Amino acid sequence: MLSLLLEMKTECTYCGNPLPINAFVDKIFCDKCNKDNVFDAKLWSSLLEDKLKDILGFEDSEGRNSKIMTGQYSFDMLYGRKNARCDSCKTDIPDDELNKFTDKGKYKCVKCSKDIFVRPATDLLKTMIQSAKFIVGEDENMLFPSTSKPLNQGSDKPIMFTCPSCAGNLEIDGKERIVECKFCQSKVYLPDDLWFSLHPVVAKGRWYIALDNKVVTELLPAWDNVYDTVVDKDGNLYFACTVDNFDKELTVWCCSPDIKKKWSVNNLNIDKENSHLAVSKKGELYVWDSSQHSMTVLSCKDGSIIRKINGSAKTKDNPYTFSVKDCNALISDSDGTLLALINSTFVRFNPDGTRTSLWSDPSDKESKGFLSRLFSGSDDNIDIPENDLDDSPDLEKAGDKPRTLNSYEIKMFPGWDDCIYIYNTDSDVVNVAKYTRRGEKVWYTSYKFEEIGDKISADAKGNIFIAGTDENKKSKLMRLSPDGKNFDVVLKDISEEGTYVFDSSDSVLVSPEGIIYIVNTCEELRVFNPDFSVKYISNTLKEDDDSYREELNKNGKD
Repeated sequence: MLSLLLEMKTECTYCGNPLPINAFVDKIFCDKCNKDNVFDAKLWSSLLEDKLKDILGFEDSEGRNSKIMTGQYSFDMLYGRKNARCDSCKTDIPDDELNKFTDKGKYKCVKCSKDIFVRPATDLLKTMIQSAKFIVGEDENMLFPSTSKPLNQGSDKPIMFTCPSCAGNLEIDGKERIVECKFCQSKVYLPDDLWFSLHPVVAKGRWYIALDNKVVTELLPAWDNVYDTVVDKDGNLYFACTVDNFDKELTVWCCSPDIKKKWSVNNLNIDKENSHLAVSKKGELYVWDSSQHSMTVLSCKDGSIIRKINGSAKTKDNPYTFSVKDCNALISDSDGTLLALINSTFVRFNPDGTRTSLWSDPSDKESKGFLSRLFSGSDDNIDIPENDLDDSPDLEKAGDKPRTLNSYEIKMFPGWDDCIYIYNTDSDVVNVAKYTRRGEKVWYTSYKFEEIGDKISADAKGNIFIAGTDENKKSKLMRLSPDGKNFDVVLKDISEEGTYVFDSSDSVLVSPEGIIYIVNTCEELRVFNPDFSVKYISNTLKEDDDSYREELNKNGKD
């Protein structure tokens, strides 16, 4: 069972003497000055945050020393990846033995017979480390200070001490430092040599947080930069990202609707800066590099490679090849074909990479004669230019069945209503057009923001959701009605008693039933229910939101 090893100490905030932290407790008693040092949830969270993420990247038995300064404390910490074990004889504790503990108790080491305290992870600990299952090897005297025996009292016989007032013999059990003489009723303060013989200096010890391996595998991976993200019909999210700031390799991974990792893959030979994703309704994830011709198709179920669509540059003999080079906008349509915008030119491919009709129903070809197709112009064998076209129309002026479009910052997404949405964000204006699958333009509209997010999306009813800020720099999630006529605010800024804080890199994704995902870099994810209540906020954003609220409260008081 994967475990997080911990060994920590700090100093008493009252007397400055060393204070080992050998248990997950809310306070630790200092024997030197007889005062409690408080360790609240916020302090523990600051100590344990990111430690699980770190050890997942460690080799077995690898550890790291850390110096942490937080609040009024300064901590020396050793943490690492190590199976829970007996620290006397170094024998691992078997997983099946740990799994027997449904309540606190003691495990007897099979080699040296030492008793090792074990208890299930507390609810508080699980809020900090979701996969925590057991706490192993804690110091019982820190867990139960009021009822535990003194460490150095090895028998049930009392220790005798002479009362300095009446010379009567006092029985000392070591539970209290100030005792009352039963003969003269004097209050007697036990001297240091006696007290510390009963309470010797506690050395820092190692203890463990044993983890539920199943939960660990489902934890969201850390991510740094997000280069593209999409959502499928079942509410699964797909990320094309890097896992840290120094990572040069692209990772593609899937997050389930209940915010758990399903799978991840890398080694796809795709340049992260040019990576793109599109998802089909048939459970296929298209991954491509816009600096290459070919495309990889992954299974949405497990991330395995289903096939590769090999592409190539066009030639004189074959001018209509498959290629996604220079393609920054591509969708999988409801019939499984791929609609792409490449160098200002629309083109449509079959799932195997062959060309197909751009806007016409393929079955219409059977009813059209040769001359009709000749004079109306074929829309399947379309030449893809080497560069963007200068004379292509912008989104507002584009008509029905467009062949070309000014592709600057153009993006597309397939609607759950079987329509196609094409949009771009031009500095502070979002331009949106709705098309049928056969290329009829249903409507066009635009809306001015102060700032606009990276991606927009729609639910099954055709409501489009757009993140941005208004002229007062207040965060908004706007909803555009299915007819393209009305905008309204569905999420407000925290400063307006809302639940949202905008970032210019926010990408909005919406599942068919209306679950809203707002994705950003550095492990930032917000999820809202169809009624716009909060479903999930990543820890990074929770901390940022709390800091923002504290700043607002402070400014309000000032």
